[in-house]
Amino acid sequence: MRGFSPLAGSWTRERGGRFHGKVVRQEDRRPCRFYIEEAIEPLAEGSTLVAIGADGENEWLKTVSEGILSFELTGKSRVVVLPGPETPPLYDSVVDDGEVYVPEGSFIFLAGDPGDLIHISMR
Repeated sequence: MRGFSPLAGSWTRERGGRFHGKVVRQEDRRPCRFYIEEAIEPLAEGSTLVAIGADGENEWLKTVSEGILSFELTGKSRVVVLPGPETPPLYDSVVDDGEVYVPEGSFIFLAGDPGDLIHISMR
């Protein structure tokens, strides 16, 4: 079983028979959740709108095919696109803008304040 947190910057495995599902955000020291890879929702072609929930926890998606992604963000939301474990991001909305090519199986990490909206287009 594996989970990933781009803010912690490493993959995590079960230790001592327990899966550790919380990490600490580096910028504000608040706990946030990372997810088991197999439980991440798939992102299909087209348009997807994601709202950060009332608890402010991160969201994850995984591409089911290669494609071109673009994002529209509200509030303080952030998007990081990762092609896989232990690889540098393909896209980070803190420093990147525009579109990004993603291979099949890429992970999309979404963060923000409660109520922030992130519009994702994939073609």
